[in-house]
Amino acid sequence: MEKDWWQITEFAEEISKTLQEKFNDPKAGVHYNTVDKWFKALEAKRIHYIHRAAGEKVYDKQDLYIGCFIAEARRDNRYRLDVIYENIPKNLEVRPFPEEFKDETSVSLDESLIQRRIMDGLNKYLAQEFSVYEEKMQLQINKMVSEGVRNSVEQLLPAPLSKEEERAKRMDDAITRMRIEMQLEDLAIQAWEKLPDSERMKKVGFFRKEEDLAKRDTFIRSFKKENLNKVLEEAFSLE
Repeated sequence: MEKDWWQITEFAEEISKTLQEKFNDPKAGVHYNTVDKWFKALEAKRIHYIHRAAGEKVYDKQDLYIGCFIAEARRDNRYRLDVIYENIPKNLEVRPFPEEFKDETSVSLDESLIQRRIMDGLNKYLAQEFSVYEEKMQLQINKMVSEGVRNSVEQLLPAPLSKEEERAKRMDDAITRMRIEMQLEDLAIQAWEKLPDSERMKKVGFFRKEEDLAKRDTFIRSFKKENLNKVLEEAFSLE
């Protein structure tokens, strides 16, 4: 069934097809933007009205005759558009305008004034709201920066120990110290035993020698005293 109404894209294609058949020229045609401008101008000049359906312009056979008339007259730019528009009512049937019609560019002075006042009020309100929002955002940013610095410092510092952790640490330190003292005592004994007999032994009577225990104890105490602090520092620095 042949279609008898079109929207702007199909309508422009229908005009192009009509021109191609009439002039036997496959390159003859017109872009839909150009057609749209023609019919907007006809409405603005109150020459011809375009039907609407659901707010969209729809074109029928009557519009097709007018579109082909303009396109044919515009071939090779033979006639100016204003001359063509003036001749349309003289040669073709045009559609009258409904009483309530307002073209796409017509807005009354009162409506423009109302719209301008609404926009001014809206812009003022938005400016105030943005200022308040900007101030709140700045306060929030300052708070975040402050908290971030504080958190960074807290992260760099060791976490405070609980009572249980302190008790456990003291016990660990005591065990470590005791283990180091025992190791030092073993080292001291080894060092003592490497000394010559003349330093380790003492005479008992004319023919017998025995280990000088008092001297041995003094040697071990001195060895531990000389090395304990150094070994403790090294041990705790590795924790």
